[in-house]
Amino acid sequence: MAASNFGSQRGDSDALSSAEPIRPSVDEIGEVLLVLRAQRRDESAFEQLISRYADRLTYYVRRLLNTAEGVDDVLQEVWLAVFRQLPRLRSARAFSPWLYRIARNLAFRRIRDRDEFVSVTDEIEPVTADSPEPEFGAEDAGLIHECLATLSPHHREALTLRYVSEMTYEQIAETIDCKLGTVRSRLFHAKHALRRAMENRNESQRHVV
Repeated sequence: MAASNFGSQRGDSDALSSAEPIRPSVDEIGEVLLVLRAQRRDESAFEQLISRYADRLTYYVRRLLNTAEGVDDVLQEVWLAVFRQLPRLRSARAFSPWLYRIARNLAFRRIRDRDEFVSVTDEIEPVTADSPEPEFGAEDAGLIHECLATLSPHHREALTLRYVSEMTYEQIAETIDCKLGTVRSRLFHAKHALRRAMENRNESQRHVV
C-alpha cells in the first residue's frame, strides 16, 4: 500500500465536489474491451482480467478476512461466480465495483460462518470539508499494514478500496451499497481509527524498550 496516498486530503475532497465529467483513461477503455470480450467467452480476455485484479483483490479479501486462511478459497469462488454471471453484466464499465461486491459478499459470508462478523453502525458525526484528517507518510507504510489488522472490517474495507484498489467514491458506494456521504464519513473515521492504532502501537513499543 502506498502510505503517501493516505495524505491526499485535497484529492479526496475534490473527488466529491467536482461536477465536471471525467473522461475514461486509456487503461479504463482497455478494461472495458477486455470485459466485453470475456462476456463473449474469450478465455484469453478472462485470464487477463484475473491477472489484472489478482494482487488488489487478494489484498482486499485478505484484509476483510483478517487472516491468510481461506483467502484462496474465497478468490476461487469469486472468479467462478464472475465466470458464470459475467454475460449478464449490463455495463462493462461497472465491472470493478461488481467484482468487488461479489468478493465482499463471499468474504463476509465466510466471516459469518466463523461467527466473527462484526456489524458496525455508520458514524453519524458530520464530516465537513474543513474537518482535519490525519496525515501519513512513506515512513508509516510498515506500521499501516500492521495496524490495519486491528481495525473493524468496515474500516479496513474502506481504506483498502480507496487507497489500494484506488476506487472513486462512487465506485466504493456502489460496491458496499451505500450513499456517497457514508463513504466519506467511513473513510474519515477509518483514517482516525488507523492513526490511533498506530499511536497505540508506537506507545506500547516504547514501553517495551
